[in-house]
Formats: sequence, C-alpha cells, structure tokens
Amino acid sequence: MAAIILAGGVSSRMGQDKAMLMFDGQTLLERAVRIAADVSRPVWIVANRAGHYHVHGATVIGDGYPGEGPLGGLITGLKAAGPGVHIAMACDTPLMEPKVFSLLLSKIGEHDAALFKLGDGLQPLGAAYRDKALPSLIASFEAGNRALHIAVKSLDAVILGDDELLLVDPAVLNFTNINDLDDYADLLGEPNEEL
Repeated sequence: MAAIILAGGVSSRMGQDKAMLMFDGQTLLERAVRIAADVSRPVWIVANRAGHYHVHGATVIGDGYPGEGPLGGLITGLKAAGPGVHIAMACDTPLMEPKVFSLLLSKIGEHDAALFKLGDGLQPLGAAYRDKALPSLIASFEAGNRALHIAVKSLDAVILGDDELLLVDPAVLNFTNINDLDDYADLLGEPNEEL
C-alpha cells in the first residue's frame, strides 16, 4: 500500500507554486507527505519533472503525462505504486486528515476505488484506488478524456456520501482546496492583499 500525492499542476490561478506555500510551519507539500505517511508508505510525489521537489520521507517522480492534468498524474502514481490498494491526494488540500483515508480503505473491499461524493461532485483526490483501476483510467485518457472526475465514473467504485464524511469530518473541511490567493488567505485567516 502506497500514497500518491499530485503536485504537478502549473498553479496558474495561484500565480506561484502552490506546493511551496507555507501553512502551519510547513509547505503544503510537506504537510501532504506527513498526512499521507500517517496512513500509507511509501509516499510518491508526482511532479511535472523528477527532482523538482525534495521532501523528506517521499520519492518524487516525473509525471508521465506532463501538462495533461491530474488524470495523467494519477496514472503515473498508480504505475509507480504497483500492486495493491493506494491512497491518492492533491498537495493543495492541507486540511485532509488520515482518518478520511482510513475510512476509504475500510470501505474499498474488492472495488477499483473508494471515493466521496459531496453534493453532486465526486472527489477523486482524497480517495483510495486499487492497481486494477489502471486499465480503465488509461483507456479513458487514451480516448481523449483529461478530466479525472469523469474518468473515475468508468471504475467499479464504492461511493461514500456526505453522511459518511460527517462521521470523520463534522465540519467538512478535509476537501478544502487551495486554488488561488483568496483560498490561501481564507486558509490563513488573513485578508488577501496579494499575500
């Protein structure tokens, strides 16, 4: 069982590398590695290029599909992780907690994946995947799809709802995503004056 952290985005809305933003005395990427390592090891970071980051406790690998979005990053990570069940997360969800992954891992059974659906949206990062999900994800990618939330619909997945998330995340903070400076300001509890 391994952990896959996607850190390969270009951070166009942020204007700077999100993975290197500081929160609670560590970068978002360092925090993601700590969270993931509490649940699963080894920890693989998928970045635009190998060696882009250096984080203790993790191995950085180059995205096999650079610039193609998180679907390509997940495929790259699952290939590196090999056989078994693995967790996957983005580096820009700093409020994610290990207990969310523990719940997903307890529910995956023999399914390809275990994901949360919050409202109308599937959460494909902050999820658990079996290596047997790879063929379907690759087929979706090769068919021209680049949207991870669409690709996961082809999987035999167990879907957990809001009610199950509330058991481990009563404030529903785990899937808080930091996409731009306003999100980052909210995370820090500071006004956005071009941080």
